[in-house]
Amino acid sequence: MPGQILQIKERIEACIISKDGCWLTKYTGGRPKIRINGKNHLLARKVYEVYKSVFPGNMLVCHTCDNPHCINPEHLFLGTHRDNMLDRNRKGRQAKGSRHGHAKLTETQVMEIRDLLSEKTLRICQIAEIFGVKPGIISDINTGKKWTHVQGIGARINLRRSNAKLNDDQVKQIKKMLFEGISTRKIGQQFGVDHKTIVAIRQNKTWVHISFD
Repeated sequence: MPGQILQIKERIEACIISKDGCWLTKYTGGRPKIRINGKNHLLARKVYEVYKSVFPGNMLVCHTCDNPHCINPEHLFLGTHRDNMLDRNRKGRQAKGSRHGHAKLTETQVMEIRDLLSEKTLRICQIAEIFGVKPGIISDINTGKKWTHVQGIGARINLRRSNAKLNDDQVKQIKKMLFEGISTRKIGQQFGVDHKTIVAIRQNKTWVHISFD
């Protein structure tokens, strides 16, 4: 285990491009992730575990710097969803979007939920408890029944179904993997889709407007 932790720490250090206050990585797009033993993990959660020797469990890893891309362990702290909201209000950060007056979640929170779902460390009921909502709401986010306007929602993260949805970034990665000679079946397993979906992408029958360069 110590050897594995050292190896993970070396991988984390290798992806950092700036340590000027916030630690920023070479990853762009959503919150940075790291793949370990075939599973994606939010990098901030793994940094907290490795550098502070504390497993976050069902707690959120929050940022004192308010930069979701930062992985500086000194800028990270554990808290509940309520703690995170209190910290936001204390700093005068009001969530944007969610114009519906009775919405229980904000777009930012939904993105956090999506990331936790993709990490596959917590069960749906645990994520629901963190955010103070019913498990059905988390399930609807996971299956794409609600919040589909938020990027990445509806990819059926926990379910390997042939009708799973893909987004542009995933298709770019798939096309790059196809170019590298990785089998369609293996790619399909990684993205939770039937290998026929990958074959259709390879044959330019679908997603023809996406390139990986």
